[in-house]
Amino acid sequence: MIDMDMRFSNEEIELLCGVKGSALEAIGYVPITSGLAFGRVRLYFGGGAVDIVSSMHDIDYSGDGEVDDDDAFLSIEQGLGSVAALSELSGEEMRVECGKVVKRVLVAQDSVDSYEDGKLTFKTAYPQAVLFDFGDQMMSIDKQACNWMMLTVKFGKSVDELVYDSEKGWEVNSEGSPEIRNEFKREILEL
Repeated sequence: MIDMDMRFSNEEIELLCGVKGSALEAIGYVPITSGLAFGRVRLYFGGGAVDIVSSMHDIDYSGDGEVDDDDAFLSIEQGLGSVAALSELSGEEMRVECGKVVKRVLVAQDSVDSYEDGKLTFKTAYPQAVLFDFGDQMMSIDKQACNWMMLTVKFGKSVDELVYDSEKGWEVNSEGSPEIRNEFKREILEL
């Protein structure tokens, strides 16, 4: 059985926890369109910056040592260097002013258990989105699909309206693979 744990590390969680109580001064990214970034979103706080990054990883779903697919997963980094220079897109960084204090940090954490002929063959766990609660509204940095590096920046009132439903990406076509079944779960973790 393949067990792929792509959840945030303790160091990444510490970076996110460190922003609670801080004012989010601005959000920076190289835009594809308004509210849609490719690969990296930088959050500017008074004491520094934190990047939410979506990057591709080779995946060996079968466990035979061969790459079967590549999927994008989120990571958290200290915001260093130029966002435009770090982006895989050419263009200037767009900054959106915010000025709100982060009251809570939440992570939408997804997990999938994949069964073939009734046997557990693959497990994965990964963060789908990071949410910042300002009290009067929330902001999410959300990965659009498992195999895309695009991130959305959205404001709203609830987790359900802000986080992409990645369960759809794990649905199996019963006509093509009736012996394969996936069990999807989502947890909302408060850091």
